[in-house]
Amino acid sequence: MERFLATGFVVVDPQTVRANLSRDKARRLLEGDAKAAAVAGLQHGAQGVVTGKAMTKPAGGKLLGTQMQSIQATVQARVVRTDDARVMASRTASGVQAHIDEVQGGALALREAGNQLADQLIDDILTQWEQEIYVAQEVQVVISGLASHRQLQEIKGHLAGALPGVKAVHERSFTKGTAELGLDYG
Repeated sequence: MERFLATGFVVVDPQTVRANLSRDKARRLLEGDAKAAAVAGLQHGAQGVVTGKAMTKPAGGKLLGTQMQSIQATVQARVVRTDDARVMASRTASGVQAHIDEVQGGALALREAGNQLADQLIDDILTQWEQEIYVAQEVQVVISGLASHRQLQEIKGHLAGALPGVKAVHERSFTKGTAELGLDYG
């Protein structure tokens, strides 16, 4: 959460989300159900939901005859868009920490892996959003009550020149005073 907040993302408190989830929905989220994640995110006004798993384990015996031990952590996460349940990013990161206490060492290793993972996910999300911003999208427009094809041509010229963001106007059909246009917008 710290990394996302520092980057400027708005973050919904996970405790609040957990408190408002039914047991069935929570189980589906834990199982990686992208649609359940999207629904939960929409309920809280989120654009994306980060779900994942984390685990720690000792990485062998004591270090060099001391009480220190090496603890490994692995964190897997993915980001799901709430509007269409599409997976935006999926990453895995690992961390390792030497510590005298297995629990503390595990927490530190998880922090290391989590920070690495968050940075990767943030980069993936921002890259994808940047690409979506610069990719032109087509908007379908239907105009009815047109008197002639000449009037349609005038409207097409106006749309292409007067509306910011419109890159091109394509005539898809014109029948009985009704025209369907495709506007490349982006």
